[in-house]
Amino acid sequence: MTQGIPNQNPDRVIAGAAQIFFQSGFHRVSMDDLAREFGMSKKTLYVQVRSKGELVEAVVRHRLATVDAALARILATKLPFREKFAQFTASLQSRLAEMSPLFFEDIRRHAPECFHIVEEFRGRAIPRYFGQLLDEGIRSGDLRNDVDRALLVRLLVTAIQGIVRPEVIAELHLAPQTALSGILDMIFRGVLTPRGRRARRKPPTL
Repeated sequence: MTQGIPNQNPDRVIAGAAQIFFQSGFHRVSMDDLAREFGMSKKTLYVQVRSKGELVEAVVRHRLATVDAALARILATKLPFREKFAQFTASLQSRLAEMSPLFFEDIRRHAPECFHIVEEFRGRAIPRYFGQLLDEGIRSGDLRNDVDRALLVRLLVTAIQGIVRPEVIAELHLAPQTALSGILDMIFRGVLTPRGRRARRKPPTL
């Protein structure tokens, strides 16, 4: 249960709404439900936000800003590439784990403008942050230096944008964080066993 929220603190309203929306979605949550949960009248709640749609957008923007700041902090550290990469992916997975698939589905179906905000953020953040990580990995010798960086970044963008979507993860029966983990594992570790790699290096027989 969300604690009562002071009347003149919209940030607390956003944080409280996020806790409810991420757990239960937002489509079936009314402003009456939120006011009751926050221990305030609906009239007071409408002083803080003009509509549920405005509140949903505020929750989405706040979450994206939080993710952006967290990833920037990790990349600004002096950690070795492997530790930085592990922290980076763990942070992304934990943020996704906080949000139920129902919230993603509600965003897609009932707040397409917010879904567009999420997609636009991913389109900027993935090239920026993964690009920096790739450069560090190449400099440290942890990643191959003959990889086409632009192609790899585009592959990451396409895979994450195309798979970490409500309808796709529902079809695959995966949680969003599991889908992300699988994408990164397949791209960076591959799917070939040592035997498969050796076989791939052999010239084909005619």
